[in-house]
Amino acid sequence: MLYTSRGAFSSPIAILVVTAIGLVAVLLQVRLQRDLRGVVRSPLWLNLFGLAFALVALFGETVKMSPRTAEFGALCAIGCFAVSGAIVLEAKRKAAAGR
Repeated sequence: MLYTSRGAFSSPIAILVVTAIGLVAVLLQVRLQRDLRGVVRSPLWLNLFGLAFALVALFGETVKMSPRTAEFGALCAIGCFAVSGAIVLEAKRKAAAGR
């Protein structure tokens, strides 16, 4: 995340961009997992945590959470999706090397 100040993070457009990036990451994982049938699956619990953290970041302001909590939620969501995506990409790399 490349935000210059906290004010930039509280922008609705910035939150939508972060949400869109997370959605694209999940869709990419689903697409890649179709190619890996049975080889590996990203941990469902990790994706669920990522989704929960993303919802905290998205709706944190409406339920009167502190801006710091929303930032933490967004960072954790991106981290969960990144680790999950790394697991899938590593399995895809190993499957391609084994051919």
